[in-house]
Amino acid sequence: MTEDNSLTVPVMTLLASVILFSFFYFFTEMSLYEILSIVALIGTAIIIAWYTIETYRLRVIQSRQIDIQLRQIDISILPSIVVFKTDKKDSFTIMNVGNGVAVNIKFDDTVLSEELDIRLRFPKVLSLFPRESELITIDSVRSDYTLDFPFDSQFDERYANRQWDVWVTFEDIARQKYRQTLILGVGGPYLGKIQKIDN
Repeated sequence: MTEDNSLTVPVMTLLASVILFSFFYFFTEMSLYEILSIVALIGTAIIIAWYTIETYRLRVIQSRQIDIQLRQIDISILPSIVVFKTDKKDSFTIMNVGNGVAVNIKFDDTVLSEELDIRLRFPKVLSLFPRESELITIDSVRSDYTLDFPFDSQFDERYANRQWDVWVTFEDIARQKYRQTLILGVGGPYLGKIQKIDN
C-alpha cells in the first residue's frame, strides 16, 4: 500500500460523507440522527470495501514474492549429478556437484552398441550429499544378461572418439523429482540440463 493510496481513500470517503450529509440534510425531511446513521453506514461500507481490496492486493504481492523466494531456494539447494571414468577397470565415480542432497538416484540404461544390442547398466545410488562421491561399477548387459564386454577402451582417446547421452533421475530433500542428462565418453564428462518432473 502506497502513502498516496493510504491518504486518498480516507479523504475521498470524508468528502463523500459531507456531500451525502448535505444532500440528506437539505433535500430530505429526515432527522439529524437518521442522516448521520445513513452517512456513517455508507462511509463504513466504503472503508470496508477499500480495506478488502487493499488486503487482497497485498496478499497477491506477498504470494508473488514468496514464489520468487521459493524459486531462488530451489536453485540454491538443487543437486546435480556427474559421472566420470576412473583408472580402475569398469569403474566410475558418481558425484553430486550441486548444493543439495540427491536421493534415489537412478540411471536409464545407455546404449553402448546398437549393432550388438549392448547397454550400460548403472547401479541405483541411495543418496549423495553435496560434493560427496561414490565409486560404482557399470555392467554391460544384453537382454538383461550381464556380459563380460570390455568397454573401458570406449573412454580412451587413443581408440575412441564417441560420446553417449546418459539420463539420470533423482529427488531432492523435499521429494521433488528431477531428470538430468549427462554426456559420457572421450573428453567428458559434461553436465546437461536439469528438468523438474511433476510428481
